Amino acid sequence: MTTKRILALILAASAAVCTAAGIETSLRLDASSRPASSPHPWILSGVAAVPAAGAVPAAGAVPAASAVPAADSGAARVLVLEPARYRWTEGTDLLVHFDAESGWDETGRWRIEPRGSFKHAPADLAYMGSGAASFRAPGSQLVLHPEKSSLFGAGSVSGDFSLEFWLYPANVESGEILFLWKGARRDGTRTTTQQVSAIFSRNRMVFAFANFFAPPGGGAFQLNLTGTSLLVPRTWSHHLVRFDSSTGLVEYLMNGVSEAAAYATATGREGGAVHLPSVGTASPVTLGQNYTGLLDELRLSSSWVERPNLGRYGTEPGSAVSPLVDLGWNNTRLASVDAEIRTPGDSGAAFFYRVGDFPETWRTDSPEWKPFRPGGSLPESARGRYAQVRVELYPDPRGADGPILSSITLRYLPDPPPPPPGEVLAAPGDGRVTLRWSRVPEADLAGYLVYYGTSPGDYYGREAVQGASPVDTGNTVSITLTGLANGRLYYFAVASYDAVLPRRPGEFSREVSARPARNVP
Repeated sequence: MTTKRILALILAASAAVCTAAGIETSLRLDASSRPASSPHPWILSGVAAVPAAGAVPAAGAVPAASAVPAADSGAARVLVLEPARYRWTEGTDLLVHFDAESGWDETGRWRIEPRGSFKHAPADLAYMGSGAASFRAPGSQLVLHPEKSSLFGAGSVSGDFSLEFWLYPANVESGEILFLWKGARRDGTRTTTQQVSAIFSRNRMVFAFANFFAPPGGGAFQLNLTGTSLLVPRTWSHHLVRFDSSTGLVEYLMNGVSEAAAYATATGREGGAVHLPSVGTASPVTLGQNYTGLLDELRLSSSWVERPNLGRYGTEPGSAVSPLVDLGWNNTRLASVDAEIRTPGDSGAAFFYRVGDFPETWRTDSPEWKPFRPGGSLPESARGRYAQVRVELYPDPRGADGPILSSITLRYLPDPPPPPPGEVLAAPGDGRVTLRWSRVPEADLAGYLVYYGTSPGDYYGREAVQGASPVDTGNTVSITLTGLANGRLYYFAVASYDAVLPRRPGEFSREVSARPARNVP
């Protein structure tokens, strides 16, 4: 089959697939979409594609493990904000996200050793990041060795500190031990045993500090903090213990609300001489020694944390840029873009689009992204063969809720090339052939191209005085080609084109033929 005939068939097939001009067509994209026309899939920043089934946990809750689809299960996926993670700062002494299989300390000050049946919980069960620590009593624990810690290092005397973490207990049974540190301090000729613990008692959290705060000259000092709020099984809660070395205040907060407070002072009240944290031996910390449940985002800081971050998503927006979508034809009008999105709480989203004929010249912010309202009409100027959408997802002010984007749908009006003339006539003459055809009733028609050659479907003629095939006739519906060889049979076809640049000829007309002769009957 000849090249020109193949081109004609391709054009015909394209026209058959594409809807006629003026009739709306739609194309839907979801988190797994990557059209063949696009050099890239979705570009995500601070946004993740997750299984739809687990995308919207209730505030503080986590789906059951059995409800979490496998990563490659082919389940529908949606776009959501990535859960935020606590950040390392200059005063951070320990920071474990539990995103890796065994967890690791981001500060490099602690060595982490998993023991027994300790497991890594996947992102679907974590409160933040891509994982959490999973414990099952009595055989699982995580041991933290303070190799370079300034707060729990051997012989350290420190000032302000804050210990915080997210907790998801399975049962909240009395006697469960979440956190345990034991040490010993030399007070002159006497050895004083030390202990810091976090345990459950009557459905409440109890923090106990035995000889951790040292009176001047040494000696015993016990300080306990018992929460007033009940721990709720299978619900995430944030816990913070903080110490102010200027006043001696030790305070326990649950979900940002003060639960208990005491003073590490000589009088047990504000105004007495402050007892500072004083560590003797650098002993390890044991997590989950007798605890069943999850733990996430453990952070120890040498500062007073004034306002804990309680939001799952933080406060910064994320963005998602769609794949490049080929709408089929230059000058196609992008009429509107719909979005299937949920915005729980006070979360929100902003939408932008860009469209054009030459995406190879596009850059990150060029051409300019233009805002739009999903479902609303786009301006008449929104035209081009290629389109792209950018979505910014905003968490609510507390960072507790975030948008869930299921899909976007582009609605557009294709602008295919005009159809060919319905009738073509060829009349031979002496060294010439006169062609006439019916006018194409197309509003943006710009002209016609006449193809000619000496074999059916092969339109590579060059003899005509008017030029090599194809010959542009402008908007006229007839032409006489001269300089042709008498006695030779020529084949002709006509295609129309519109005003869109670069020029887009449509399908070929019915092929006609004529043989020039000196004396035509």
